[in-house]
Amino acid sequence: MDVVVTSRRSRPRRAASAICLPALLVAALVTSSPEGRLEAQEMLRPAVQVVRDSLQLSSLSFERVLNTFLWNGSVLFDRRFDAIEVRLRQLLRSRLIRTDQRSVQDEYGDSLIIGVPISAQWKARLAQISSVVSDNRAIDLTKLAQHQFLLGMQADPYPRLSFGLLGGYEIDAQQDERDEGFGYQLDVAGEDLRLEDFRGMVRGRWAQSFLTRRRPQAGSLDVQLLREFGKQARNTIVFSYDKLRREFYTAADQEVQRAFHISNNIFYLISKLRS
Repeated sequence: MDVVVTSRRSRPRRAASAICLPALLVAALVTSSPEGRLEAQEMLRPAVQVVRDSLQLSSLSFERVLNTFLWNGSVLFDRRFDAIEVRLRQLLRSRLIRTDQRSVQDEYGDSLIIGVPISAQWKARLAQISSVVSDNRAIDLTKLAQHQFLLGMQADPYPRLSFGLLGGYEIDAQQDERDEGFGYQLDVAGEDLRLEDFRGMVRGRWAQSFLTRRRPQAGSLDVQLLREFGKQARNTIVFSYDKLRREFYTAADQEVQRAFHISNNIFYLISKLRS
């Protein structure tokens, strides 16, 4: 893994206004699920174990460990209305630590994706994605909010192969800093692809945002080739690549604030993983 950390000073910025969020839908079924965690500027991939009910998938759980209280809730909805596809996901995690000074951390994430077919191989897509983190502790990263509104197309040139492109507007706020700008997302997915004697699978996603002062990005690619020699022998080749560039504001020290008349710096973290 290669990790590169740099910093850049930011200009003064007015305080960000509060962003209103839709309330989490109340789930009707109570069951246990593993702890999930959502952070801004990260791809949403939480694993949630749930059982089927009238809302397709939903869960609500509570756990206590000594003086720590955990609430986890989720609503996963996936239905087709005639030819229109609707996929909704909402995840909520709340943690309370009871000590002399109470610590409360809330994490919320939701996504709504609508697909409307245009032809046999083309589909219009609309996506709304949000991620919010709030913490009452006196640390730098106490309030984060990311909201994306994307519109694009999906192409299915073959039965098991699809390509997607989404672009739109993004709002990314942290503490008293707020950035806005254009963002896009590329997707590719293929299952059981035939290449002579090989069967292949490919999954990839690349997302990048061009905000006022930041350029966060995240990407992943997984490729697998399988060749069978009879019923008990096979060769498998697997290639994986992940890249994550995260950018956060950090409080500048007193000397930097006086010299450059700023309140925050920008912290970079770039990580790459190949296998």
